[in-house]
Amino acid sequence: MVVRVRVRLDPLKGKCTGSTYEVTCVANAGYETHGPELVMPARFAEMVGLMPGLPEGARSKIYRTTAGPIRVHFVEGCVEVTVLAENRVSEAVRCGVAISELEDEVLLSDKLISALGLVIEDAGEGLWRFRSEPTDRLRESPPPELW
Repeated sequence: MVVRVRVRLDPLKGKCTGSTYEVTCVANAGYETHGPELVMPARFAEMVGLMPGLPEGARSKIYRTTAGPIRVHFVEGCVEVTVLAENRVSEAVRCGVAISELEDEVLLSDKLISALGLVIEDAGEGLWRFRSEPTDRLRESPPPELW
């Protein structure tokens, strides 16, 4: 099992079109970035309104992965992400979006995980907490949401 969290994605006006969506994401600490970002499967990007017509300023990038290099479409700072837990929500964090044809889940980068104040307590059991919570306040991961 991995750590997954439920989030709300709010598109930023002027950066992209689309509606607010709630989705389950993998907290992938191995997805290293320079700033907060997430990977969005292309099918989900179509629902959100980022594809097929990419927003102005979108660019193509090559990402190194364990499976080899992949090409993504990257849109800088186009959404705000908020973690939704049963008794609280996080502060919203603005982040970039990498759109991938290969992924089937939304992935949160290491910097986005940190910015949202998430702590992975037990990756094998899917347990996590907010950084501001006591260490014995463990939260369970929701089931995966595949695209």
